[in-house]
Amino acid sequence: MTAHSSFGVANDPSSTPVEISELRVDVPAERQYVRTVRLLTGDAAARAGFSFDEIEDLRLVVSELCYGILAPNARALSVRFGIAPGCVSATGEVTVEGGGAVLMDATTSFVVDVVCDHCTLGADRDRLFFSFDKRSHR
Repeated sequence: MTAHSSFGVANDPSSTPVEISELRVDVPAERQYVRTVRLLTGDAAARAGFSFDEIEDLRLVVSELCYGILAPNARALSVRFGIAPGCVSATGEVTVEGGGAVLMDATTSFVVDVVCDHCTLGADRDRLFFSFDKRSHR
């Protein structure tokens, strides 16, 4: 997991901390590691100033999107979060040998549509991916 950030100097009142603008996590493409992505999702949403309910909604969406791209032949799952005040964007992808398909049932699709401002799911020759944007309603 990597984080790109710039922080103010500790104990210096004239120094203003700058929020982390990007977080990234790479985990094995296995269901049990989606929990790690959920943790990072919560952190990204909290840093962006989301409410508790919005954080939980976003964690649910990221979990479902990750499960949707975890094909049996998938390799590492990579998820990157962009963070700004009141906004979180994310992209996630897995590399698949021999192709694959995004799996999303109607209920999950409905939840993603309700929670996210914009969401894209896709597949090309050797990868499955998602991206979304979410603004806080605070």
